[in-house]
Amino acid sequence: MSHLERETAWRVIDSDMALDETYMRVRRDRIEMHPGSPTVDYYVWEGQDVATIVPQTPDGDFILCRQYRHAVRSSLLQFPAGQVDAGESPAAAAERELLEETGYTSESLVPLGTVAAYPTKFTGRHHLFLALNVRQHAPPQLDPAEEIAIEKLSRNQLVQILGTPDFIVADSVAAAFLALRATGGATPAT
Repeated sequence: MSHLERETAWRVIDSDMALDETYMRVRRDRIEMHPGSPTVDYYVWEGQDVATIVPQTPDGDFILCRQYRHAVRSSLLQFPAGQVDAGESPAAAAERELLEETGYTSESLVPLGTVAAYPTKFTGRHHLFLALNVRQHAPPQLDPAEEIAIEKLSRNQLVQILGTPDFIVADSVAAAFLALRATGGATPAT
């Protein structure tokens, strides 16, 4: 039996907050990887869960957001997404974020699954949803730090951007594959 099969968790000796800002809480854990090993500092971003929504129109097109992402210094396509607030369900957050970021509402919200975007260093999970038969209901209600351009892509166009430098946001890529599978396969019809 390997070491990984014997133990499932490292022993946390103590923890404290290394950085405690509104949108960035970083915890420092002093850990022992296995009994008798030297202790090491391990840093973890304590992030909240996120809801990611794949909006599909009645005619089968997908609604995406183009946003500048400062950490990677690129304008990227992604699906609408946002933080799940305290006491809010992921589905309620999905409906709220869809309306806020795009102005669209959905007839039906279908859970696609949950993914851990960066389980090595980030505590939050991404809850993925397919929003069916979305229609524009109102103008987007963006936060002051948000600039979003809405783009509508056909199924074939969505398939074509998979794996391109324009579409690299991890939760959106995972959501695209799951949504394409849920709506009839991950490859365009020939």
